[in-house]
Formats: sequence, C-alpha cells, structure tokens
Amino acid sequence: MNRIICVKNVSKVYRIPKSEKGFFKGIKSLVKPNIVEKVALKDVSFEISEGEVVAYIGPNGAGKSTTIKLLTGLLLPTSGHISVKGQDPFQYRKQLAQMTGVLMGQRSNLWWDLPLQDSYDLLRVIYNLDKKTYIEWSRYLIETMGIEDLLSQPVRMLSLGQRMKAEIVSIFIPKPEIVYLDEPTIGLDVVTKQKVIEFLMHINKQFHTTIILTTHDLQDVEKLCKRMILIDKSILKYDGTVSNFIKKYGNMKRVMIKSDSDNVPQLPNDFTLSEQFIDGWEFIYDQSRYDKRDVLAMIAKLENVTSVSFKDPDLSLIIKNMFREDFEHVWDQ
Repeated sequence: MNRIICVKNVSKVYRIPKSEKGFFKGIKSLVKPNIVEKVALKDVSFEISEGEVVAYIGPNGAGKSTTIKLLTGLLLPTSGHISVKGQDPFQYRKQLAQMTGVLMGQRSNLWWDLPLQDSYDLLRVIYNLDKKTYIEWSRYLIETMGIEDLLSQPVRMLSLGQRMKAEIVSIFIPKPEIVYLDEPTIGLDVVTKQKVIEFLMHINKQFHTTIILTTHDLQDVEKLCKRMILIDKSILKYDGTVSNFIKKYGNMKRVMIKSDSDNVPQLPNDFTLSEQFIDGWEFIYDQSRYDKRDVLAMIAKLENVTSVSFKDPDLSLIIKNMFREDFEHVWDQ
C-alpha cells in the first residue's frame, strides 16, 4: 500500500510565559517574561499507509491532539519532518484540507440553528462540490448512517447521539482521503456507538479511506483497528498490531467465581478483585505466576463455589495494568 502519512523524529515544544504572583513581579514578567518549556512530543516517528485504520491512544496530555494538529497543518513542529500525501501539511494546509476530514473535541462542522440538510448543502458550497455528485454521495452517506429522518431538524434539536452521527457524515461530504477522529463515540449509548463503528468500517472497506482514531474507549479500538500507536508522556511507546500487543503484554488473566456465599473468596494478595456481581466475583491475576491448575486448586479449597470460568485479557485490562498509576482515572472515562 502507498504511504500516505510520514512522521519522522518529530518533537513539539510549547514555550509558555509563566505568570508571577504579586503586582511588581507581574509588571516585571511583562517586560522580561519567564518562559517555561513544555514538551508535547519527543522524537516521534511513524508511517501510515493508504486505507489503514489506526488507533492513536494514550492518556490525557500525552500528545495526541498535538499530533493531529501537526498532521493537519495547524501547528508547526519544533523539529523533525511531517509529510501528508507527500506534502508539508503546514505549508500546503489549504490544498490538503480538501482531502482531509477532521472531527476534534466539541468543534462542530454543522450550523446550530439550521436544519441538518441546510448544513450539508452549505458544506457543498464551501468545498465547491459538483451538485449532482454531491446529491448522490450525500444521500449514500445519510442512508448508510441511517439519519434520513433528521434532515429537516435544526442541529440544536438533535440528541448527542444523533448529532454525532450527523457530524461524522458531514466530514465525509467532500470525500476525504484521510480522516482524523478525536473521541467520536464518547458519551454515546451502545446502539449509537455500534452504528458509528459499523459506518466507519463500511466506508473504510468500500473506499479505502485512511482513518486515524484517538479514543479512550478501548473496545472501539478492538472492533475497528488492526493497528495501534500508543503514546505516553510525549513518547511513542508502541506501534504495531492490536493482536500482537495483547500477545506481548497480556500476562493478565480473568477468573470468574460464582458462589452461594456472600463472602468474598480469599485468594492471594496479588489476585485483584476487578468486578463484583450478584452471584459472584471476577479476579485478575498474572498467568505467568499462576497456571490454571494452581488457580483451580486454590478455588477448590473455598466453600460454596458453584462455578468457575476463565477469560483472556482484553485490551482495556492490559492498558490499565501497564499504566495503573497514570492511567486508572483516564481509561475509565
């Protein structure tokens, strides 16, 4: 496949004036500001090929949004080189905008008080799209996402899930070759989330659109992406397939114990209670330290156990275990 994005040894450092407390110190800082440097990215390198769906994940403040802004030409790297479709995204930002779709944070591509259809029609004019082609393509997107009934409603009248589906359709109106999605399923119910995932999978399969997804929902990563890039504290920590990541770091195992007793089973201290249910408990343990026979032998000594089952680790469990202190409050969002 053709390489569509190349990031080579890229660093981004923000120079931020440090505010001083007190009147005289404040005046002094205006004349001679005390500059503090904050490293957002440090020597990051990766390549993305045409048609790939890549998860770009990490905790808040890791550098994900900065990377997207660099790739879209909104920021200039402090050092290193970036090319998108063979062009410098900062220098050729306007040219690349036509082939790029971006959904970031709470920034909307739609007009709040206009009916949804009018927003789409305005996007046609902004992108200077052929009317016939636009009508056929937008109808295809709208039907695929299943939002035909929303077209006459003002955007402000849409629910969160309806608005997010409408937003995602909007970024595909100009037929972008590359799409950057920042938390596209955050706050959505299970049904809407599944519809969004299915839509993105369909578009990628049919049109080989390159999709870069930043998310804290690791179930989305497992469903949508074969490859993931993990960044932590401005440094790239992993770049490879999701399946290889699970194989490499998936030492944790889950065991579900059901019991007639209300008492929590007493297991070694390195067995972590992860969930409690009406009729049982789920524990996490390191399978490199205990094999299944050892665990079954421990459980056999417990009273009132009715059933035991084992589950392989999922991506969310592995990430939380690897970065427990830094990530625990982030990945549960």
